[in-house]
Amino acid sequence: MIHPEVWSFPTPHCSFTNFSTKPKDDRIPNLIDSHHFNHFVSVAVPNTLNVPETISNSLVSDCDYYKVESVPVFEFIDADFLHNFINKGKLSALSISTRIDADDCACITPSKKLILVLEKVAFEELGLEGKVANSAKRAKDRFYVTIDLADGSLRPGTKLYARVQKCLKERIKLKLDFIIAWEPPEESMCPSSVAAYFDSKKYSVKLCHPKFNKQHAYNVTVPSLDSNNPSDVVDWLGAACLSAQSDEQSEYSSSYLNFYDGSPCGQLTILKWYGFFTTSRIKELYESLRLYLERSQDTPWCSLHVQGFDDSPVTFSNQEHSFLVSGDNMYTIFIKPDLSTVVTTLTSSSLIRHKKQ
Repeated sequence: MIHPEVWSFPTPHCSFTNFSTKPKDDRIPNLIDSHHFNHFVSVAVPNTLNVPETISNSLVSDCDYYKVESVPVFEFIDADFLHNFINKGKLSALSISTRIDADDCACITPSKKLILVLEKVAFEELGLEGKVANSAKRAKDRFYVTIDLADGSLRPGTKLYARVQKCLKERIKLKLDFIIAWEPPEESMCPSSVAAYFDSKKYSVKLCHPKFNKQHAYNVTVPSLDSNNPSDVVDWLGAACLSAQSDEQSEYSSSYLNFYDGSPCGQLTILKWYGFFTTSRIKELYESLRLYLERSQDTPWCSLHVQGFDDSPVTFSNQEHSFLVSGDNMYTIFIKPDLSTVVTTLTSSSLIRHKKQ
């Protein structure tokens, strides 16, 4: 028998926003730049069977990243590492096989922030300043610690550097598996240099490649961006992706794909990439889509959908992230033929709604 109290659980929080932009609007590149840890990317192009290779290969070529196992967090403030990879180029690092609401986690953002999410015991042992996680306001059992690696005071020989190094190296000795991507400041420098660095220190380093696949959906009605709610078009896009995965389109999915106001479409091409993608590469993909749509005459719009890692410590603009129920952190950009856009974002809330007694 189901306990009656299960019906008293509050609805999980999430935040859905949408906005529109004109063709030349800085909000799009700024949005892409603000979402650092990208795991899944999909592109949908209606009325198109063959997408140019400049688009399909955009997140395959030169998008390798590395998994480095059992790395002590103090390695990221090593003088050589700071000099070669933090102060030069853009480095992204994310702990993996960790649960954001239950385990100690860490990341380094391209904006040069080392962010630790720690349980109470580890936080107290660490001895650095931090703040209670939004999802732990009552229990006060999880904490965020942010270390600015670009701080001029954080360099060998300073009191701040000595203190931070001692706290990370001697007090908690936190070791985690990380995926790492480094974008060098010059083309003459190789992104694999970061892998060679950790390999020289005898850490286990594995090369990781993005996964890519292309699918098609046929005889669907493409919803209009002007006559439908953006959230409905996002739902339609999700259904289209699921329908394209199946060899046989069900009666339900077929009716759903033709439910909204729009125009008939002979084929819908859907591209999907899985991996660890930097914001620079996603901006390049966005520009490739704009260029394609500008030249195309039969495409009503195309979409760029980006999902972050469920257990990423931060989401948009380094805001705290929490899994709670879903771990959602994603955005979708619909590009129109005139290069204006409709944008949606979705994040899971880090706030827990407690039942009133």
